[in-house]
Amino acid sequence: MDDKGGQKSEGKPKTEMDKEAAARIQSAEAKKNDGKVEKGGFAARAQSAADKNEAAKEKEVKTVTMDDKGGQKSEGKPKTEMDKEAAARIQSAEAKKNDGKVEKGTFAPRAQRAADKNEAAEDEEGK
Repeated sequence: MDDKGGQKSEGKPKTEMDKEAAARIQSAEAKKNDGKVEKGGFAARAQSAADKNEAAKEKEVKTVTMDDKGGQKSEGKPKTEMDKEAAARIQSAEAKKNDGKVEKGTFAPRAQRAADKNEAAEDEEGK
């Protein structure tokens, strides 16, 4: 038991509390208690856990590893998404370094593919 009389679990839960689950718990508690949700009760703690989990996902640390070609491969959400202008600057810099050539499979074409995917995703969201 924890200090509030609830069960205390050890280790990681099977599934993380999310906002939808917390809302279902709050709704069920409100229905049982004439529309009231007890301060510090299970529903309130569920909401708090959901808020903390969401905040943790937003602050998720970006880890960088090497891909099979020796380049960097990022995991997690980038700080900013690749756009066409950034990809063009990268391609220009690479071309200047390589006598006007941009090698297949280098960072510049991968940046362009990422920009294309991001633009396509934005177009889909706008539909």
